[in-house]
Amino acid sequence: MQRLMVAVLAVACSAARLAAGDPDIVIADFEGDDYGGWTTEGTAFGDRPARGTLPGQMGVTGFRGRGLANSFVGGDGSRGTLTSPRSPSSGITSTS
Repeated sequence: MQRLMVAVLAVACSAARLAAGDPDIVIADFEGDDYGGWTTEGTAFGDRPARGTLPGQMGVTGFRGRGLANSFVGGDGSRGTLTSPRSPSSGITSTS
């Protein structure tokens, strides 16, 4: 339930910023060969950022750069989490 509340709050804040014309806030760029300080559990995200659409996946568009966190690694049946390092300024951790 707590994860759901954090997700809803994040979406609401993002929508408000978008409506106000504020620029995007980059939390992580996933441009490297691994997830950096982020940790993965399960199989959904694999061991490195995806470089676009994965085999068997509908087209992925709208991301910037060369890497993205894509939970389709292994197809629809894969499960897992990708967790950010703790933010030094707020103490908040983000989980996808």
